Amino acid sequence: MSSIRFLHMDSLRLGSALAGLSDSPEWLRRISTSAVRQSVKNLFEAAIAARCQFVLIAGRLCEQDQDLELAVTWLKSQVTTLKEHGVRLVVVRHSDAEDAQLQRLEATILGADQCLDVVPTNLGGVEYKVTHRSTMGRHDALRVEVGASVRPASTLAYSAIPAGQVSTTFASNDGALTAHDGYLRLSAGCPQAIQPSERGVYGGLLVEADTVRNNMTARFCPGDVIRFAQEAVTCRTGSTIPQLMETLREKSRPLGGQRCTVVVDWMVDGHFALTMADAHAFSEMELLRELRSSLHAGHSGAWPCRIRFTDDSTVEVGGLQSTLISEFATLVRERTGRAGANATDWPAVISMPLNAGAETPVAVRVLRRFAG
Repeated sequence: MSSIRFLHMDSLRLGSALAGLSDSPEWLRRISTSAVRQSVKNLFEAAIAARCQFVLIAGRLCEQDQDLELAVTWLKSQVTTLKEHGVRLVVVRHSDAEDAQLQRLEATILGADQCLDVVPTNLGGVEYKVTHRSTMGRHDALRVEVGASVRPASTLAYSAIPAGQVSTTFASNDGALTAHDGYLRLSAGCPQAIQPSERGVYGGLLVEADTVRNNMTARFCPGDVIRFAQEAVTCRTGSTIPQLMETLREKSRPLGGQRCTVVVDWMVDGHFALTMADAHAFSEMELLRELRSSLHAGHSGAWPCRIRFTDDSTVEVGGLQSTLISEFATLVRERTGRAGANATDWPAVISMPLNAGAETPVAVRVLRRFAG
């Protein structure tokens, strides 16, 4: 046998809680409490299904030192399952203080100046040898190093670079990379995002190396349970509230096909036409409430967490006959520094930039009562 298969994971973040989900339904908050652990389990299951010989954890097990003991206790039960399927765990010691806890895992531990040589055997298995980075690698082995800035001293080598996100080569779920020169240097990223600013897909890398042909192929393997995303929506000029809501619902449906829950921050760009009857509903919170009530997101699908408008978006409110409201619109424009419809166009219509704030249409309604 000349093929070696393994799963590369970076920092696991065990013990970390997901942020940005306080304004979400109970079912989503419940999922978020175990999302990090479940994402790690998802990747372990992927390693078993792919018949990997080992799993490499290149980053830290947790972000806070006080979480390490509990993280190792939980991880130990997962390692038992891996061993039952012939999968070895390889972890990196990032500080001497971690050593006592890592020893509990009964895993192969790599120190700061060490690397791992993996050698296929004639019986269809592999042998593992922890050695110093300065030693020359065997011609029939795969050398695995963590954090190497130059190519390791081996014909076939893999450098794992711990990072929060996967290498840009794997921007899509089906992303893959093949190295015909026997060397790959990649980041797998964390298994699970923990805050809204961490958008995109999270997981690990499935790597297969051939010691005879001296080539390697790495494929991205998603493992996340909750995914944060920002989606842009452009509406045509003169769009109404019902048209905007239908567009958002239509854009949400494809996200519902994902295997995880996608928490979406919608960014809307457009020039909207409203009547005074519509003005009370034209605020981010009202629109968000309506969108949430019309979606049937369960444990997978899309959940809207926010609706925002671009700086270039505007709203036109027709049917008003008040100099007071006209002057109010002009004041809003001056304050936001945006040029728009000429104030002399009043009384036919007023037009205000949405970045003036969602409270603007509400203020117009109040002024209208005094302007009549």
